[in-house]
Amino acid sequence: MLAFKSHITLEPENVLAGNWNTEASFYDWIGVSCSRRRQRVTSLNLSFMNLQGTISPHFANLSFLMLLDLHNISFHGQIPETVGCLRCLRTINLLYNQLEGIIQLSLAQCRKLQLVMMQNNHLQGNIPVEMGNLLDLHILDVGNNDLRGNIPSTIFNISTLRYITLLDNSLSNSLPMDMFLNLPRLEYLFISINQLSGQIPTNLCQCKSLRQINLWQNSFTGSIPKDIECLSKLEFLNLSDNQLIDIVPPSLGNLSRLAYLDFRDNNLWGQIPLQLAQPSNLHF
Repeated sequence: MLAFKSHITLEPENVLAGNWNTEASFYDWIGVSCSRRRQRVTSLNLSFMNLQGTISPHFANLSFLMLLDLHNISFHGQIPETVGCLRCLRTINLLYNQLEGIIQLSLAQCRKLQLVMMQNNHLQGNIPVEMGNLLDLHILDVGNNDLRGNIPSTIFNISTLRYITLLDNSLSNSLPMDMFLNLPRLEYLFISINQLSGQIPTNLCQCKSLRQINLWQNSFTGSIPKDIECLSKLEFLNLSDNQLIDIVPPSLGNLSRLAYLDFRDNNLWGQIPLQLAQPSNLHF
């Protein structure tokens, strides 16, 4: 833990300086939680502590760590490759930092991960194909970075996923046409502001838990999938600023929970179906 502290270069409020030292047991250190039975560090939460520095590779020695929360800290540098040694890790939250480099391949060795949150950093490179090995993953949030290349099809085989946020990157090429077949629990899909192309995948009826879909500002072509009417829980649908063609499916009007619908700046034609006026809470 002291090795981790040594990589913190600026701490204006001196919270850790007066607490993280050899005079106090690390069980009493701010942001640290330990298991009672084994007396091992299981949680490290330094979020919103106004710190600056880098993530020490020595945190890999915390072999019982289940939660790593360093969001809103202004850490920079790379995510250490040693992150793969944290085999008990369930949550890694690095939101709103200034981290650079790649998403480490070794992260896929943390097979118990349920939440991966790295939005609003400066991460580059590809999303590792190996991320598909995280079969207990519930949330994948790597939006607002500079990630490139394909979205690995392996991600769409994680049946436990509820929340996918890949928005505001430079991801390209088409989505797998069968991407919705193995995502029965998916509720939120945000992949807007990328360079994705091709058709919007069908088989939406396999994702009946979907509440929000945001595909805004890509280059999707083809028509709006007609089986979108299966999504009875859908509340938010943004397909704007793409290259979609054909008529707007009348079945959209059957989505009684739909509160927001946006399909402007496409190549759609014809009349807006009368059914779209039926949901009383709908906003265009």
